[in-house]
Amino acid sequence: MCLCLRPLLNAVSAGFAVPVFSTGEDAGAIALSLAAIFLPLIALIALVATAVFVGMKIRKFKRRRKYRDAVTIL
Repeated sequence: MCLCLRPLLNAVSAGFAVPVFSTGEDAGAIALSLAAIFLPLIALIALVATAVFVGMKIRKFKRRRKYRDAVTIL
């Protein structure tokens, strides 16, 4: 994309738009780099939180079932 736009920006703005475009490129590169670092960590945290939540629900279900079975026997 940059390969096509840079000559066009130079021709249209006499080179004055190139620094603005370059700053936008740098901001995009920084955002993608940070996403590449933090998104796997966020996904791991979400996976662990989901596993804990499901474990708690299973434990609660088993406890209720055990109590219900005990009440039924009596």
